[in-house]
Amino acid sequence: MRARDLAKRISVRGLLRPLVRLRAPCVLAVTGSHGKTTTTLLLARLYGAAGYRVTACTTEGVFRDGRLIHVGDFAGANGIWRALRADRPQVLVAETARGGLIKWGAGFAHCDAAAVTCIGADHLGMAGLTSRAQLAEVKGEIVARVRPGGVVALNADEPLTRGLAARTSLAPTWITARPATVAGPAVFPRDGQLWRRDAAGEHVLLELDRIHLLDGGLRPYNLTAAGIAVALAHGLHDRLPVPDEVLRAVLTDFGRAPGDVPCRNELVRWGDDWLLLGSATHPIAAEQDATLIAGLRARLDVARVNLVLTAFEDRGPAAVREYAGLLGAASDRAWVRPSRLTPAAAAPALVQALCAGLGALPHEVEDGRPLEELAREDAARGPGPRLWVITLARYQPGFDAERYRGAAAG
Repeated sequence: MRARDLAKRISVRGLLRPLVRLRAPCVLAVTGSHGKTTTTLLLARLYGAAGYRVTACTTEGVFRDGRLIHVGDFAGANGIWRALRADRPQVLVAETARGGLIKWGAGFAHCDAAAVTCIGADHLGMAGLTSRAQLAEVKGEIVARVRPGGVVALNADEPLTRGLAARTSLAPTWITARPATVAGPAVFPRDGQLWRRDAAGEHVLLELDRIHLLDGGLRPYNLTAAGIAVALAHGLHDRLPVPDEVLRAVLTDFGRAPGDVPCRNELVRWGDDWLLLGSATHPIAAEQDATLIAGLRARLDVARVNLVLTAFEDRGPAAVREYAGLLGAASDRAWVRPSRLTPAAAAPALVQALCAGLGALPHEVEDGRPLEELAREDAARGPGPRLWVITLARYQPGFDAERYRGAAAG
């Protein structure tokens, strides 16, 4: 371990964890390979709508009562520190990423709830992790830190996530599409409705087509986030009451407004065109995104799909090629560029891997021209409307997602 990381780990244990005990009466922790940010922000909206002062730490930044107050990757101890230096929230929702857990440990000694979305293979080969079982061991740390009387919500349909139940003496609430395969509390879809099961029986919450995050079935992966929100709202009801009508209203509306889930396949109107602001960094997420793009192409009745493509070089050439191929197969044309975080020395190899993945798809390599310029150039190919897929929108050179959100809201 590097000296800097060791010093930070010592600071987390000696300074941050006591600060959390002092300033954050209720800590809700979220981890998983993907879906963490969406789940974290949904929980923050839920408890804010119920009348609590809420601070959330995510890979997009730190949010206080729904307002973004610090921009950047704050999914871990650094985010909790930023969140609590000058604030005393009633509820702290902490996205907890793999990297921070390995380097510095959890930013809290105990939490009141832990939710794990899934354990995927997308971070293997990073930080010394070579198997999904090792990744599960790391992410299971937050499950082990849930205090007695707390809530553990686990995705029962993913075996490694399901196995994390062994890290706690608490009975988990299962998020599952197959409720017959698990015993105890569960949240699940059935017959077009979202159901909750507890000791008193089974209860209908609302119709699935009312949950905006599911986008009429185009984003089924967001059902895990919705299920976790239900699990925590009911599991913590004695400590943090949330009326069912508030829960239903938040599930119905969250994700509708620009910026609710920033750059998480966020759909923004841009004149006659549409922007899909993405965050996928690996083939697993790219496969989901390709399915979403195909569905949006049909629903929005666009003339063509244009892909503004970048990636992170640390995924490795093979993963970058697969990622580009999946997104390219759902598109009609692409512009390829290195991300803002790509070191100059690594940019040529990254661009080469992206272009190789695109294969025969018409594409152009460029270094970050304004989207308006690309749109004028593309107009010669025929009338719109068009769907512009902006990958890694927060890290695109020369691209300011907030400006386009503001234009859409206005």
